[in-house]
Amino acid sequence: MTIKSKSPSIGLDNRNESGINNGINNGSNTPISESNQKSILANSGKPQDQSHLPLASDHASTFEPIDECQYANRSLGRSHQHVEESYCDCYLSNSACAHSSDCINRLTQVECLLDDCKSGPHCRNQRFQRRQWAGLDVVATEKKGYGLRAQHDMDRDTFLIEYIGEVVTQTQFLRRMTSYAKEGIKHFYFMMLQNEQFIDATRKGNVGRFVNHSCAPNCFVSKWVVGRYVKMGIFTKRRIHKGEELTFNYNVDRYGHDAQVCHCGEPNCVGFIGGKTQTDIGGMDDQILDALGITQEEVMRLTLKGSRKKKSKTLDEDYELELKPMVLEDVPKVITAVRQSSSNKKILLKLLKRMRMTESHDIQRQLMRMHGFAIQASLLSEYPHDEDLSRLVIEILAQWSQHLKAKNKIETSKIDEPVQLIEKSSENDEIKTGAHTLLQLWDTLESAYRIPKRGINQTDDDILLSEHQNEQLFSQLPEAKRVKLHEDSLFKSQKEFVKPEATQSGTPFEAPTLLDLQKEKWKELQKQSPQDSQRAEQENIKKVIENARLVEQSKQEEAAKQKAEEEAEKQRKKEESESRKAAKKKEDNRKRSKSKEKEKEKDTQQKTEKDKNTPDPHKKLHKQIGELVVHVMSKSKDSFSHDSFKKHAKELTSTLLEKEKKKGGVEMSEDMRNKMKKFIKEYVSKILARKQSKGGGERKNDANKEEKGENDENDDKDENERSDTSQQTTAKHPTPTFSDQVQW
Repeated sequence: MTIKSKSPSIGLDNRNESGINNGINNGSNTPISESNQKSILANSGKPQDQSHLPLASDHASTFEPIDECQYANRSLGRSHQHVEESYCDCYLSNSACAHSSDCINRLTQVECLLDDCKSGPHCRNQRFQRRQWAGLDVVATEKKGYGLRAQHDMDRDTFLIEYIGEVVTQTQFLRRMTSYAKEGIKHFYFMMLQNEQFIDATRKGNVGRFVNHSCAPNCFVSKWVVGRYVKMGIFTKRRIHKGEELTFNYNVDRYGHDAQVCHCGEPNCVGFIGGKTQTDIGGMDDQILDALGITQEEVMRLTLKGSRKKKSKTLDEDYELELKPMVLEDVPKVITAVRQSSSNKKILLKLLKRMRMTESHDIQRQLMRMHGFAIQASLLSEYPHDEDLSRLVIEILAQWSQHLKAKNKIETSKIDEPVQLIEKSSENDEIKTGAHTLLQLWDTLESAYRIPKRGINQTDDDILLSEHQNEQLFSQLPEAKRVKLHEDSLFKSQKEFVKPEATQSGTPFEAPTLLDLQKEKWKELQKQSPQDSQRAEQENIKKVIENARLVEQSKQEEAAKQKAEEEAEKQRKKEESESRKAAKKKEDNRKRSKSKEKEKEKDTQQKTEKDKNTPDPHKKLHKQIGELVVHVMSKSKDSFSHDSFKKHAKELTSTLLEKEKKKGGVEMSEDMRNKMKKFIKEYVSKILARKQSKGGGERKNDANKEEKGENDENDDKDENERSDTSQQTTAKHPTPTFSDQVQW
């Protein structure tokens, strides 16, 4: 593949701040301005039929297929959004949570959970969990290596496939970049999932990794919250025809490297892949421009987008954006853009400023309705020490909290936890005071009781009973009025019939209609006697209470499990930290000890060299004493063997030298010479006297050298035992010289 954005020369798509595609065309029903809708169609290019391209049968050998993302550790991929915020307020119908249902979750790119959605099996917002992927073919293109092709026609916002791979940290990502480059791997498949978290599909993934780049793409990448995790999905940007190649804008950052040549073949091709920076307007998706309030007319009028010969203009560098307050239809755009740009702080701060300057109460209530508190809690958790972001979020929360009458949204979103952390740890007095005031305001609110959401494994009958739990409150009203109220509640939220969107599997959606079941049950209740009706209501109340208890118990168990996991993760991190500290301390001690040894060895060596270079003041005296000793002892040399003579000469020389050193003498005077002669003669006389008393003196028969040597050894046995090293017996030698007898 020659055009994959994951090239070592590129390094990283938009991933330093927001991932491969910052577009917020989100696979939901987020409204787009009319001008930008026209731009999307204009910039998506004409359909390029690739039906003639051959299928690539060997594509699977280039990677290891996996069914879901694999995480390097348990903390990666987490959404920072609590499960309680994954509930929507859709009603039971075949279009529940679908594209046109105005589902809160769908609008804010949050999937309803399989066991928790009130719509049950009717829910149409579970595409990641159900793996409702489109039909895709892997083909071999002419210049771009492998690519993906549509097997059938697809509508706009169709979910193609989840982008799957290994989720790694930024440190691991940088290490892998270097490793892949050394291994000669030409194409990397990294996509930024969250701040300092990346999906690597280089070695493991699915066929979603083969989608190529285009300057006029027909698809886009979008982040979705699925339970406790953030997922990346690829969606269609416009209607797709069968046989058309699927592409999206890689929007890569170059970081000083050479750009890759683009082979998309579109008329508006800029010649290379990617923009200069993440805030390069030419690389932004149309909907993020829309969320910032930048219209396509303004883009074209000011020529903000580049071409082959001209670079795109960069936000805040050569284009100053004038932010405007939001209008009501901007709410889903901005909410979705905030979720998509959570790792691009520069764009994120501008979106938050639009929220902050919007003073309309209706718009603020709509922001809260669309999981606004949960999104702000996620931002504070992701940027706990960022003063600019913390200040904006605290001010926005203060605006919203003026409209709160109950504490429910605070409790379900757990927004109070990051705000408490800011109050304790922030060094900015203004932010700290704002957080404290906000917490005090929330403490004055009370929690309002609400009907529990659909619980795990809760049946459709349980849902129907939950819908009737409030009938006891108006049971005293006239029957006709009760029927009228109930009918109003049944049909109040029902909209005009909308054709359901096609599922990617091609099988029709055949779930039963609970609305009809509900009508039948209500008719049966009307036919019952007052006693039967009262008894049935009591039974229903008991069931509702029991269901509420089970749901609450399940939530508590889930919370306890999550807390245990968090504690285990904290303990693991603590142990790893202690282990690293111990290893570092051990290594430091080893280096310190080694350094001391080297210093000691160096000092010893320097001292030795110094001793060698320093002249000995007693050297001359040593030589004079040695010569004197040899001269005096030579008169009695026949009484000593060769070795015995050397030994006694050394001892006498050493003894006399040490005595003179103590006295401080450095030269031999005449008086000193006479005293030494006398001492030497007395010393020699004593030795000879002792020898004569033991063995009768040394024999002087030079003819028998061996016998003389043996006698010498016997005579000098006491002296030789005190010598550290024995000398070999040699033949008779002439009168010893000083150099022969005294040096050691």
